[in-house]
Amino acid sequence: MEDSVVAQIKNQFDKKGNPAKIPLMNGKQFFDARAEKDGIYVDNLKSQPFLPWEIFSETADFLQKNGGKAKKGNATGSRLGDPNLDLNTVEGHIASEIYGCRTGEIVYKRVTPIASILAWAGICENTRGQICLLSGWKDLQAPECEEKLPEAASSEIDISSTQLSE
Repeated sequence: MEDSVVAQIKNQFDKKGNPAKIPLMNGKQFFDARAEKDGIYVDNLKSQPFLPWEIFSETADFLQKNGGKAKKGNATGSRLGDPNLDLNTVEGHIASEIYGCRTGEIVYKRVTPIASILAWAGICENTRGQICLLSGWKDLQAPECEEKLPEAASSEIDISSTQLSE
């Protein structure tokens, strides 16, 4: 049986079309995403455009376990375990749990399309630096996303208006 996160994302593709234009956080730029049997292909991850379905379920579960919100993390110029990319960030958690990365390894940046797709599907709110579950997901009372999480050791880069490479 398919979990509710994957079902909601697939439902959104059914409503909006497949492929779909997914808005970035600023809502002014988009990337293309195509749902397939095993996951989603996106055009803003150059050399690794495939995101398996389990990423989205794992992200929602991770957010639930963290009170409904978590820092995104920043893989740009960081290694897993660095202050901007620790295991308590979405990017760090996904790199470790889904892709098997270990502390000290370079992580391929995936958080932008993950957060954008979850927001587009109505599962999360994608804000600068963090992701928050919306009410109704996993029987969790949604936190106020405006309540900012503590800043990482160095400031995060706003990449929401640029195409991603590695």
